[in-house]
Amino acid sequence: MLIKRHVAWLTLGILLALSQSAGATSRPQAYIFNPSPDITRYLNTRQAENLRQWHFGAGLFFDYGRNPIKVVDLTTGATQRIVGNLVMGHATGSVGFTNWFQLGLDIPMELYETYSSPNAGAVAGGPTQKYAGKMGDLRAEAQFQILDINRYNIGVAVAPFAQFPTGKKDIFISNEQYSGGVRGIVEGKIKDRAWISGNIGYQYLQKNQYFSGDPNASIGSLLLFGVGAHVKIAKGFSFIGEGMGETVLSNAFKTTNQTPISLLGGFRYTIEHGPIQGFEITAVGGSGITKGVGAPQGEAVLSIAYRKPNVANVPELTPTNVDARADEKILITQKIHFEFNRAIIRPISYPILDDVVQLLKLNPQIHKVQVEGHTDSVGGDAYNLRLSESRAKAVVAYLVSKGIASDRLVAVGYGKSRPIADNSTAEGRAKNRRTEFTVIQ
Repeated sequence: MLIKRHVAWLTLGILLALSQSAGATSRPQAYIFNPSPDITRYLNTRQAENLRQWHFGAGLFFDYGRNPIKVVDLTTGATQRIVGNLVMGHATGSVGFTNWFQLGLDIPMELYETYSSPNAGAVAGGPTQKYAGKMGDLRAEAQFQILDINRYNIGVAVAPFAQFPTGKKDIFISNEQYSGGVRGIVEGKIKDRAWISGNIGYQYLQKNQYFSGDPNASIGSLLLFGVGAHVKIAKGFSFIGEGMGETVLSNAFKTTNQTPISLLGGFRYTIEHGPIQGFEITAVGGSGITKGVGAPQGEAVLSIAYRKPNVANVPELTPTNVDARADEKILITQKIHFEFNRAIIRPISYPILDDVVQLLKLNPQIHKVQVEGHTDSVGGDAYNLRLSESRAKAVVAYLVSKGIASDRLVAVGYGKSRPIADNSTAEGRAKNRRTEFTVIQ
């Protein structure tokens, strides 16, 4: 725990120190969509669940925004479209160095942009310049997991970040200065089917006015905020909804052009099984709900990504025989495996359960079987009891789906109360994590 605190403070100090090396001027970016580098249940919203140690996530994101920057000259009343169309690409990646610390990178690239100088009187429909292939501001982001959502159903994390002025100046894809900040993340879930995450953060930026015709056309340190929801709607398919925004702290929420807010909604397909498990494709659309800089009048995002699933490593298994003994135990020669900290059966264990199904179908004299879930000693009593019961219920649900009458089965969780081996060793804990079948009638 002491090492964890030292790493957290050291990383936070380095990233925030970088943010103090401000340049002479600064401009807002024409986009507020900055995808999470570790590939989360959302897109822009950060989740509280970290990558496990040496697991990784990587993705490509394509973000189109229409009219993300428009200003009004207060002296003439003319609307000036600075950025008419913008397509940004983001290449992201992140690695878990421990189960509670990860580090990621976002490399943004302007793929296409139509631009008019803000001080050249370029009214809507006027002459524009076209740009493509310009780099945006590179962003490095760390994350420290404080509370494990899989253990408590509530997750908490802190994510400091640093931003570097690698972008093209003068076309609003760079803040033109070293910057940095930190996000706080709180996330909750309901039965591994629905998740919601809230983010709030701070980003340091040097104050600067970027358009002489409007005194409110200025940039400075930002309050960041966002919320995301992820709901499973069918096998492999999910709905994603997000809201994101920021406001200049010195004038917080007082002017719309300094408070861009956008909403996005759409769908994701995730490959849940097989050799490419963890790959996903997401398509969402939406619009800005304010006229703030970076909130487009229309927006669409497409992403292709991969996140190594947080599952325990298990050996490849072949179908195994089961047998009903006179001692009223149905013996299985291999373990039933679940996803890490979840009550989701891994497909590699389906053949084992199929053999149990076959045995029960061939032996109608077995009237009732108790499916018993057991855990090791890691974690609290209440958590282990809840997890073992949920896993036993998952096994019962699988057997019922294969044609076994539900009144022949009962699920019971014993948590860590009935060990069969020494919990002080990894081998003993592995033996204690088990599912047993007892004939009770």
